[in-house]
Amino acid sequence: MNRKTSAASCFFTLCISLCLLLFTLYARSGQALFTAENLINFIFLTIMTVLMLFVIGISIGKMRRVIHGLQSANNRIELGDKPRKADFAASPELQEAHEKYRTELYDLKRIRRDAPDSETVSCDIEDFINSDLLDHIIRKPVCDSVSGFMTGFGMLGTFGRFSA
Repeated sequence: MNRKTSAASCFFTLCISLCLLLFTLYARSGQALFTAENLINFIFLTIMTVLMLFVIGISIGKMRRVIHGLQSANNRIELGDKPRKADFAASPELQEAHEKYRTELYDLKRIRRDAPDSETVSCDIEDFINSDLLDHIIRKPVCDSVSGFMTGFGMLGTFGRFSA
């Protein structure tokens, strides 16, 4: 995700939150502006906006950069060229996994060169760069919990006022 797209997504999220806040205030226009319920609505909308900006700005943006880097590396490999280190620069974890893969591959080539009669052992990049690594890079558990947070805040906002 480039900076323009990320900024546009963040701006869109802020606009939606502002519209929801203004709608809430408009729907309650017959009442005083600074009530406890309006304050609670404002706090919930602020928390939800911060959560969405976090997910958009950090997790989704990082995943877009990782996808772009992996696609670039794949294109280079398909053309018969070696991937560059810059293709894996989207994340330190991705760079580390790629370096481990290259080290393992170099060690296996050295073993084959030194002992050509030994069994053939292969090294697959999926052992190093896989869905578990990508889930860690984008903080998938945090992204998965956003829907639960939103549901909980919606329930608190809806039914919380009845307990007061």
